[in-house]
Amino acid sequence: MTGIILEPSMGLTRILRFYYINISAFVTWKRHARQNVPARVAGFVACLFMLPSASIAEAWVFQPSIRLEGIYEDNFRVVPDTPAGGQQGPQQVTTARISPALRLSRVTETMDIAGLLRVDGDFFFGDAQNLENQSNQLADFSAFKKGELSRWGGILSYRRDTLLRTIGPIQAPTDPSINEEEDVDEGLSRANVRRQRLTLGPSWSRYLTERTQVGLSYEFSDVSLSDVPAFNPNDVSTQLTDYYTHRVGTYLLTQVTERDQLPLIFAGRRYIADNEARSNSYQLEAGVVHKFSETTSGTFTLGGIYSTFDRPATVSNPGNGSNSDIAFTLAGTKRTELTNFSGVVQRTTTPSVSGNLVLTNQAIFNVSRLLTERTRFIFRSRIFDTEAVDELDSSSNRRYLSLQPTLRYELSPSWGLETSYQYIHQKRFSDVDSADDNAISISLVYQRPTIVEPEPPVQDIGVGSLGRLGGLGGLSIE
Repeated sequence: MTGIILEPSMGLTRILRFYYINISAFVTWKRHARQNVPARVAGFVACLFMLPSASIAEAWVFQPSIRLEGIYEDNFRVVPDTPAGGQQGPQQVTTARISPALRLSRVTETMDIAGLLRVDGDFFFGDAQNLENQSNQLADFSAFKKGELSRWGGILSYRRDTLLRTIGPIQAPTDPSINEEEDVDEGLSRANVRRQRLTLGPSWSRYLTERTQVGLSYEFSDVSLSDVPAFNPNDVSTQLTDYYTHRVGTYLLTQVTERDQLPLIFAGRRYIADNEARSNSYQLEAGVVHKFSETTSGTFTLGGIYSTFDRPATVSNPGNGSNSDIAFTLAGTKRTELTNFSGVVQRTTTPSVSGNLVLTNQAIFNVSRLLTERTRFIFRSRIFDTEAVDELDSSSNRRYLSLQPTLRYELSPSWGLETSYQYIHQKRFSDVDSADDNAISISLVYQRPTIVEPEPPVQDIGVGSLGRLGGLGGLSIE
């Protein structure tokens, strides 16, 4: 059975009315199953497969999928083998996860619309002390209007997960250049702190001349926490806060030769925490985007960051000040018939629930290789270290490494089997010892095949998307 594609003849009103009825029923049901994780997941699965039937046409494309996964970890909270007094030691935890999802998109000559809905049901076994079965959610939506010389639109993104584990994709992306949105808070707290993130904003870009593009964007992000442990002045991992940010950006991209483009990028961010701490950062970079061949491209930008901070008397170490630092991005992609490579090294500022903007140094290297007609090997790695811009003690001051090889085998066009190993290493600068976690997982994935593959929703419309390996402010680099 192919994925569902809705004909224009069905009428947008009829389609919207159908989903309004089902979504309304889903919301009503959810109110009665708020604390019932199995009921949540079962209800969402039912909604996914209550889709109207239609013949193939060039309109809306709907692709339901579901993932059944078992994960074993030997240090679920990523704590040192000899934790500080009073702290819980390593926990060996097995997680059973069911993850239904729905992708949808519509691509025309004048419009790009894409969306992704997903629910995780996590059930914990083994040494699961202080861990409760939970449900994580993800919803991404983007819509962009395309003109002859311009492109404008926006994004809406919602995520509900924990600081222990960030919600990830339904399956490991075969394109190694695809990366999740910036997140430097995974593993920040040893407690199972719940997190909700809402991001939205518009963007606009236009060709001024045949060789020159200009772009503007604004993005609002709100992050809230629940189940936060009691504040302990001697434990920085308990010093967490809700926050929201405003980000504005602009870029100028000039084509100077057939293979070279020169970007000039500015980004400004305003960070406001619930504890009334405030930070601002202003980042300016210039560089070059070079196309070495039809399959190889690279990006290099260099500039500076100027940050200010204001810590009120209600928090520890009150005061205000500013600092300056270097900002840069070095990225590249290489694609062959069987193998794709991508990598990025970057220095920038990112927001954190630690109550600060943080200066982030990160490196990402990803590989995807087709071993046989049905077998693919995927390797994804990321290392970053963060430090609060106010240069004070903070839970954000740490180094984090993740290495994840994955082997995927296609049982059929609809079904796939994945096995994966993930190694996590974390060193908090406030701890004497580092911590390691080893995770092994096996997954069965069903994804209804489609004649037209749904486009993924745009996740980042700001100028920071330059470091996303393959795009500049949402525009592809040709």
